[in-house]
Amino acid sequence: SVFVLFSAHLKNPKQERMFDYVMRRTVTIYPLYAFSVVVAFAMQKAVGTMQASAVVLVAQSFLVQAWWPGWTDSALQMHCWFLSCMVVYWFFFKPLAWCFKGLNLLRTLTLMAALFALPWLSILVPLIVGESPDWYANPEVRTDQALQMAITTLKFHPVCYAHVFALGMLLAKLRSHLDAKATLGRDPRSWSNPWRWAVQFIAPCGYLGLLLVFSVSALQPSSWGYKLSARLSVLLPFQAMVLLGLAGLPSLPMPFLAFAFSKLNFLENYSYSLYVFQFIAFNLWPQATDINLPLFLVFCVAFAVFLAVVVQQPIQRRWAAHPKARFV
Repeated sequence: SVFVLFSAHLKNPKQERMFDYVMRRTVTIYPLYAFSVVVAFAMQKAVGTMQASAVVLVAQSFLVQAWWPGWTDSALQMHCWFLSCMVVYWFFFKPLAWCFKGLNLLRTLTLMAALFALPWLSILVPLIVGESPDWYANPEVRTDQALQMAITTLKFHPVCYAHVFALGMLLAKLRSHLDAKATLGRDPRSWSNPWRWAVQFIAPCGYLGLLLVFSVSALQPSSWGYKLSARLSVLLPFQAMVLLGLAGLPSLPMPFLAFAFSKLNFLENYSYSLYVFQFIAFNLWPQATDINLPLFLVFCVAFAVFLAVVVQQPIQRRWAAHPKARFV
């Protein structure tokens, strides 16, 4: 999470070049991703379902498959498209960190409000020109090639999610400002400090908002212009509340909900391998229909733990030991 990265940067900035920073961060994602692409390639070749062209394979080998709309849908491990975006965001992390580190509280809040509002243009502009807010709901029935590419760009291109990256950094800056206010002339550990009470409710309110969006029909994605609008805009404030609420403020004791969830921190060692290999695990599952969900989830988690221990961690150690070869 860029929220975590920028929080650490604000506390202890490290001087390094932009490219070096990208190489250092890439160690955490590329080795296992590359291994998964090789596995997916072998599986699709074996069963004759290969759709990715040679150009797409080369593009995704360098994590640029989300940069061109025609590449993303046919790429192997298509659900890993966001890794392609992360490389771009990491490249611009240092310049943005320089821009954001000196922001005062008012400017931080103003920028956050602007970025929260920005993706709503995907709904407002079609309404202004007389189009339906769910104009991209059924791209498979549209014959306009340019429109189909625009829809794919909105779904996957790094530019369309840059506001999420910037918001994560600004949220870390906001946390720094709030921490300074929470400790100004107050005992951070005392329950008489109103900030200690306030942080207890941030994450629960965020979870409540997400629950309402997904469970109340009047608030579900179709009411906001379809699922893509929810992904770009509707869910962002609630997700930010969850992130800030679980992180808490550095000088204050950990919120109760964050403390409870911290008991699951060991899962972070396996979450990335689960994310990368989830569809490979699905394809390996012998039952194509009427899947027993509990058994399948157990299989997925066990598969992810095995890959994290046997593949991910050894590959990352070897990759990190040879800096010049990290991005080859």
